[in-house]
Amino acid sequence: MRYHMVRIRTGTVHEMGERDSQQDAWGIAGGAEPGEELVAAVADGMGGLVDSGQVSREILSAMLEAYNPEEDVPPDRKLKQLLMKANERVGRLLANSGRRSGSTLAACVIRAGNLFWLTVGDSRIYLERGGGLILLNQDHDFGQDLDLLAMQGELSLEEAETDPRREGLTSYIGSGFPRKVSYNGEPVMLHRGDKVLIVSDGVYRALTQEEFVGCLRGSAERAAARLRKRIHKKALKGQDNYTAVILEIK
Repeated sequence: MRYHMVRIRTGTVHEMGERDSQQDAWGIAGGAEPGEELVAAVADGMGGLVDSGQVSREILSAMLEAYNPEEDVPPDRKLKQLLMKANERVGRLLANSGRRSGSTLAACVIRAGNLFWLTVGDSRIYLERGGGLILLNQDHDFGQDLDLLAMQGELSLEEAETDPRREGLTSYIGSGFPRKVSYNGEPVMLHRGDKVLIVSDGVYRALTQEEFVGCLRGSAERAAARLRKRIHKKALKGQDNYTAVILEIK
């Protein structure tokens, strides 16, 4: 694995949109000094469920409390351990409560210029490089299952694409261990000028790809300000909570 020293600058967006409460949560730890390992995460409580904002906040609290940037553990294993801690915390929170609740999670560790990521649900991790935006993970939603059924001839592609269940999650934290967890088997080597974006669905569902990319010019702080302004200006009816953590590689 190739290592190189980087500095990381951050920008964040965390807004309620038109919802009555904030169900997203985010956090960053480490990365204060050049070359220091950093962890960052976004969790998005599932709409329509009870206390999902509390679940997303508990996920971030558990991860950041357990995180130790100096622990000599491979970053991919560290992310899995942090997920286990978060899942345990949520399990205790919901045990014997009779409540059905849950949250997505998208998290990454950057160590020595290499990116490691892990996701559950439909929060996303993007890499912006040279004006291009690359989605690194895959959503865990019913749309995948519908598309497979269509390709197998069980239904038409049009039926799969228009099914109202497409956005329903097939994996989340809040009901035992998540059914699906995605992570990168090999690290992504970052270059100076890259931006890593961790976002809830309130960001990417509000913007076209062109609008999204257009917001990312300049520093992480300016990119965050443009994202906030662009989503606010669109004034979409029922705009979901929207959260973005932007990590700029210097």
